Parts: sequence; C-alpha cells; structure tokens
Amino acid sequence: MSAEQEENAIRAISRQVDRMNTLTEDLLAVSLIDSGRSSPTFELVDVAAIAHEVATDLDPHDGVHRLSVSIPDSDGASPPTDGPRDGRVPGSASRAGGSLR
Repeated sequence: MSAEQEENAIRAISRQVDRMNTLTEDLLAVSLIDSGRSSPTFELVDVAAIAHEVATDLDPHDGVHRLSVSIPDSDGASPPTDGPRDGRVPGSASRAGGSLR
C-alpha cells in the first residue's frame, strides 16, 4: 500500500469515526426526547448547504467517479402542510448534516 493510499484510508476511517460519534449523539438526543426529558428545538437550516456537504462526504475520491448535487432556486412553492409552516426543522444544520451523511 502506497503512502497516499494509507493517508486516504486513515482519512476515511477518521470520517467514519466522526460519523459514528454523530450518530451516537443523535440516538442519545432522540432517546431524551422520547423519554420526555428533552424537547426538540427548531431553527432554520440551509438544506442546499447540507446536501452539498453530504455530496462532498460521499464523493468516492477515486479520480474516476464524481458525485454532485444540483439544487434549483426556490420556485415559490408553498411549504409542506405536514411540518412547521415557517420553514424550520428540528435540529441544527451541523447535526442534520451529520445525520444525513
């Protein structure tokens, strides 16, 4: 294994450890909410930024394949009726990004 391959492998392992940590924190948060010891907070999140972060994290980095995300500008469509009407979603941008990875 070349030094570059080893470095790539270490980076991949580090990303997966970070992901596992985020998932563990998310499970703890859900458990606290389910038990009634906590309640979710709502704040605006930039879904386009989250999608870009996810695409970047999932990019295979193999020089052959490429993953990209294209999100069109808002077309003025009305918000979904099954969630908060002000565009807020539970969690924060960083936590949501972690959950989506």
